[in-house]
Amino acid sequence: MAQRSTHEATLVSAINGGKFRSTHEALLASAIVSSGKLRSTHEAILISVTAPITMSLSYPLTPPTALGPQEVKFRLVSVVGETASPFSGSQQEQQWPAQWWEIEVTLPPMKRAISLAQRNADKRFTAELWASMLAALGGRFGTFLMGDPNGVAPQGVATGTPVTAGTSAVAPNNVITTSGWIPGVTGILLAGDYIQVTPTGGSQRLYKLLLDANSDGAGNSSLTVAPMLHESLSSGLSIVTANPRGTFRLDENKAEWDVKQARTYGISFKAKEAI
Repeated sequence: MAQRSTHEATLVSAINGGKFRSTHEALLASAIVSSGKLRSTHEAILISVTAPITMSLSYPLTPPTALGPQEVKFRLVSVVGETASPFSGSQQEQQWPAQWWEIEVTLPPMKRAISLAQRNADKRFTAELWASMLAALGGRFGTFLMGDPNGVAPQGVATGTPVTAGTSAVAPNNVITTSGWIPGVTGILLAGDYIQVTPTGGSQRLYKLLLDANSDGAGNSSLTVAPMLHESLSSGLSIVTANPRGTFRLDENKAEWDVKQARTYGISFKAKEAI
């Protein structure tokens, strides 16, 4: 029986050391025609992709702490669909279960140290620590931890040993049920406070409280947060309120810095939450 198109005979295989993982590593698509002649590249296509490179680094990376950002812009992105009437202009919105952080970071002017002693003695000579961290990310591949420099301590009382409780924190959702707080405290956390939660087997997450929260007589509290949960939270996960940070990756596949006339370094970058 004659074959009329590549839709009639296509072979797709992935080969990597005798193990099949995904067609991203090696994809072979071929079509054999009955005449034994190839009339076009549509009849026989070979696509070969090099196996992924393994980075000898452990992510997420922790940014240098000697000298922090000069300016950080936080952006909470929501996905909302809208339809508007062409006659009345009235709108109808649909909120979709997706929210994430985006940040823009600008570092203060820094210099390159001429020795370890100088770098340790003067935090202004830490430019290469930041430049090296950005380079180590490998563009969007690696991840790093970042939080709000003004949100390292909560406004609320935040006493106790809080953990996630029950099974109500199911993604997508914006309420986290917690326990372990000191009982009967008004303002155990306040609107604008940050918390850090790490799902089992997942990435460290940064959440911002949208409402004041109190603890009840049993030390329980429901926290309304943003962004929406990316993963469901099992019971017993630690709630971190001191220096909370989330997991981010660079917004572009490049790391760059400027060397100024005064031999200072100008470094800025954009990143988004790693989901």
